[in-house]
Amino acid sequence: MGRCATGHKPLTPKLERGSNEIPIQESLWMEKVIANPSRGFERRTDMQFEGALIKEQGVTFAIVVVKPHVLNSQSDCAHARNSFSSAFPGAPLVLMAQDSRGVPTYQGRQDLVNFLARIHPSRIPWKRYTLN
Repeated sequence: MGRCATGHKPLTPKLERGSNEIPIQESLWMEKVIANPSRGFERRTDMQFEGALIKEQGVTFAIVVVKPHVLNSQSDCAHARNSFSSAFPGAPLVLMAQDSRGVPTYQGRQDLVNFLARIHPSRIPWKRYTLN
């Protein structure tokens, strides 16, 4: 696993064999046709993604689920951070990917990655977000 934008090597905490794996869906692009009274019909592309906003020990931060290959590329990590930062203005952003067995890998601020590595992903309040 390579290093990403912050220069930290992602941690890969192992889940117990047989533990409850959480199915998390990665980002989806959705195209909508919207009726606009002043301009007629227009196409708008919305992006849906799984993420979480967490406040822990006085720190509010966000987690966004990305595809595993994103964490292997500094430019992909930077692009993901840029794309998702508007959904969580001012909050530090942690990127998370899962392997085929559901084992998470986190990338972001080291203190946040260390915190997330100690908790089971099922304890994270996942939610579907839409960016337009």
